Amino acid sequence: MKKFLELVNIGMVTASIFPFLLGVLFSLYYFKHVNSCLMIIFLISMLSLNFVVNILDNIEDYKEYRKLNDNEGLNQNVLYRYGMSIESAYKIIAVLLVIFALTGIVLVFVTGWPLFIMGVISLIIAIFYSQGSYPLSRFPVGEAASGLIMGFVIILAIVYLNTYQGAFNFSTVEKTFLVSLPSTMWISNVLLANNICDEQADKEMGRRTLVYFIGVKKSLNVFLIDNIIAMLAIVLAVIFKLIPVISLIVLLSIPVVIKEIKVLFKAQDKNSNFLSSVKIMILCSLLFVITMFIAVVM
Repeated sequence: MKKFLELVNIGMVTASIFPFLLGVLFSLYYFKHVNSCLMIIFLISMLSLNFVVNILDNIEDYKEYRKLNDNEGLNQNVLYRYGMSIESAYKIIAVLLVIFALTGIVLVFVTGWPLFIMGVISLIIAIFYSQGSYPLSRFPVGEAASGLIMGFVIILAIVYLNTYQGAFNFSTVEKTFLVSLPSTMWISNVLLANNICDEQADKEMGRRTLVYFIGVKKSLNVFLIDNIIAMLAIVLAVIFKLIPVISLIVLLSIPVVIKEIKVLFKAQDKNSNFLSSVKIMILCSLLFVITMFIAVVM
């Protein structure tokens, strides 16, 4: 079990769990309805695809470290440390994809084609994020792709599953986009911070991320702007009465966010400063979820 949890990088699953919880709570607060059975099935489907992406990332990292004879990197890779073959990892991926497909078919059969479109888009981005001759993670669209899929599409899918019988329309998509915008920004920033800290290593590996094209300084400014957008989105969502006033408590995290941004601006060290983006995402997402939960149960 420990080997599996490390293989799927269970620590990073929080990046999708927070949007899942937010989607459920938003459905309860604004639309006054949640289909518990569909939520459980969707959670299984979502985690299966998330695990696939993380395993693929570990496989690609393993290949890169072997190619570069990077012993330090290999020692940190789960496949190398546990003596797992790439073939074994792909077998686990196959099982997870079957689970994703089966749960997805059930959900689409019950609700309709819009979820099928969301699922196909998510699957394509998940597979091509790290696979193929031109993986998305090696180009400037990687940050946006991860943020939109894990921040926006997850929440939109949950809202659809709870409103497909009548309340789901273009207006619903617009409202969901605004509510999900903070999560989208925070998740995108985790990958952006990772790429900022890996700037030199990515160059050596031929990765052309956003940082490669605009430089570290401008990328740090993007990181800052993303956090500002996240906070403004919360204020706007409160003004439009999409989320409760109590969610403004998230703004109390601004001093901590500023502190962590300064840490990243000061030095871009992968082993320590990269965690600033993760701290911001976890703190702000947790506050957002807690305030939504309080509003729902009150």
